Amino acid sequence: MFSLFLTTCIAAETDEQHEHTLRKVFRRAREKNVRFNRNKIQLRMQQCKYIGHLLTSEGIRADPNKVKAISDIGSPTDAQDCIVSYLSQFVLHLADLTAPLRQLMHS
Repeated sequence: MFSLFLTTCIAAETDEQHEHTLRKVFRRAREKNVRFNRNKIQLRMQQCKYIGHLLTSEGIRADPNKVKAISDIGSPTDAQDCIVSYLSQFVLHLADLTAPLRQLMHS
């Protein structure tokens, strides 16, 4: 027996497209003898958390819990206190927030 854990997000412009794609995925899974845990499947979600991001109909946003965790860290006091995060693209006024870091790096 082989077990695989994965997250699959299916998005579509319309309910009809979404239904069509879901049917294709389930049909293909059945053909390949892939089984899903019915207790873990979430269908027709308006948003989905995925690897630190929030996928919504408006687009990709940072997970607010991840942003809060980064914001709560505080300003670095030396170079070893610095944390680099891929979420930086979602942080407003990043240049202002990272000014203390740049000052430390130039010291």
